Formats: sequence, structure tokens, C-alpha cells
Amino acid sequence: MTAGNINWVVNIDPKERRGDSTVSALQRLGFVMSVMTIAFGGLFIGPTSMLIKPKTPPDEWWLSLTFGGVELWDVIFPLAGIMLLVCVAKMKHVRTAHIITGAVWAALGLVWSIGGIMHSPSPFFGVGIMALFIGTIHTILAQIYFFEGVE
Repeated sequence: MTAGNINWVVNIDPKERRGDSTVSALQRLGFVMSVMTIAFGGLFIGPTSMLIKPKTPPDEWWLSLTFGGVELWDVIFPLAGIMLLVCVAKMKHVRTAHIITGAVWAALGLVWSIGGIMHSPSPFFGVGIMALFIGTIHTILAQIYFFEGVE
């Protein structure tokens, strides 16, 4: 491939890279991120969860955050994912929805990373680190929406 063949990539006007095509791509990414959050929350649900998670007892109660027999993660992940899905579909309050969803992922990441360190070796540490990165991605997406002028 010669430089002349890729010249069209380099010479694209920056205004053509932004706008509707960028926002449409961000919207599709938002749909993927919301379905991922809903699916991850679905892995928690049920007596035989498909996700390795702490059981109470004997594991520390704060890893599962169980209150009244219901785990916090069982509720907030599906709710955050549905909220993000609705906001992305309507393209209203998308930045706020990404920040809230990112905070949910970051909260799980912090709790499970700390729990994984305290109960070494533990698979919670790896899941926690991944959750922290996913929370960061949501924050960056909110920033990109801001730069693109989406509320």
C-alpha cells in the first residue's frame, strides 16, 4: 500500500469526523455498554449465580453487600443498565447516565479489588480490576458526549 492510497484518511476534514456520525457511533456504544451492564447484573441473580461471588457466610458480608437477603449488586446493575439504555435511546441525560453507571462499576471494582487483596488469592481481585476499567470507560464516554454537545 502506498502513501497515496491512504491519503484520503489523513486529509479528512476534522468537521467531517464529528457530528452525527460520531454521535451515532457513541449511541451504539452506549447500547452495548448498557446491555453489558444488564447482562452482568443478570449473572448475579438466582440461587446458583453464574458469577463467582461471595456467599454469606462464610465470606465477608461487605463483598456481597447483602441486606435483607438481597444483594445490592442484584439490584443496582440491572437498574443502572436499564437507566442507561433508556437515556441512550432517547439521547437525553446520557452523560449523567454514563456517570452513574460508571460509579456502579467503580463501586463494585473498589469493593472486590480490596476484598480480593484481603482474601488473597481471590478471583474477586481480577473482576474488581476489570470493573474499575469499565467504570473509567463510562466516565470517558460521558466526557466525549460533553465534547460532542450531547446532554
